[in-house]
Amino acid sequence: MRIKTLALLQVLPLLAACGGPASSGAAAPVALNPAVSAISVSESRLLIPENVPPGASTAIFEYFRLLNLALETGRTADLEEFVAWDCPCLNPLPAIHTIYRDGLLIGAEYRIERMSLISKEDSRTTIQVESVRTAATQVTNSTGARKILAEHRNVTDFILENFSDIWLIMSSKAPQ
Repeated sequence: MRIKTLALLQVLPLLAACGGPASSGAAAPVALNPAVSAISVSESRLLIPENVPPGASTAIFEYFRLLNLALETGRTADLEEFVAWDCPCLNPLPAIHTIYRDGLLIGAEYRIERMSLISKEDSRTTIQVESVRTAATQVTNSTGARKILAEHRNVTDFILENFSDIWLIMSSKAPQ
């Protein structure tokens, strides 16, 4: 939400300037309030270990971005296309489909708390990720029922393979 707000605040002056010159009767561009420059995106508390291949960590961040999008909207196609079709990391999708068939989910968002390298071979690596899903409210449209879902911590080992410098999530499992 902060990123959307920041982007909107950056675009507003441009939109105001699109109206043409002030002499033609259009409103002059509005200057941003000086306090706006103080808005910044909070820095991540996550430190990615140096031994984790950058492309592999990028693939994991993208997985969680797409999972959060699915939780927010119910749309899972991008996530399904992003990882191997039989990856256990897709196990939450049937529940997301069920929720959005007659409702929605408010507030569910995963964040990565910790990432560590478990194993690394030439073209294959396993990275352990500790994540937290924020508390959420599941709303059923037809009945108006609301169900509170508590915050949930999870640890998953992601197995990735490198294909021509592109890391892909091939599987996932509970840590051993």
